[in-house]
Amino acid sequence: MSYKNLIAEVLAEHADQLLKKQKNSQDYVNLFPNHKDLPPLLTLADHINAALQPVNPPQTFKDQLQRDLIAAARVKQSEGEQATQKQVMPLSPTVTIALTMLITLIIGLFFFRWKRNHRDLLRPNISKLI
Repeated sequence: MSYKNLIAEVLAEHADQLLKKQKNSQDYVNLFPNHKDLPPLLTLADHINAALQPVNPPQTFKDQLQRDLIAAARVKQSEGEQATQKQVMPLSPTVTIALTMLITLIIGLFFFRWKRNHRDLLRPNISKLI
């Protein structure tokens, strides 16, 4: 386990212990005496825990928050579905016909010009036949 992962695990376990009202910061320092970064981090966690006050919002706030979060999730989901539908939406028949006509016109003009520039190839040379 890497150093950063070890410190993170120790701090997470320490936070769990703080939530259970069990203070044992010195135990962690004793377990990992070579980790000099650990004691100040545990002390900081203790100070933060002491400064924070438990919050118990009213039930009406919790209910409204739940409704707002569900509504926001539904809006986000429907926006995602609409975006997917827009990406996969086929061309309308009018657009398809117009594109087909345009491509046909371009091909026709190309062959008309080619035919005009290559008349000699298309006409039989009578002098060679006689």
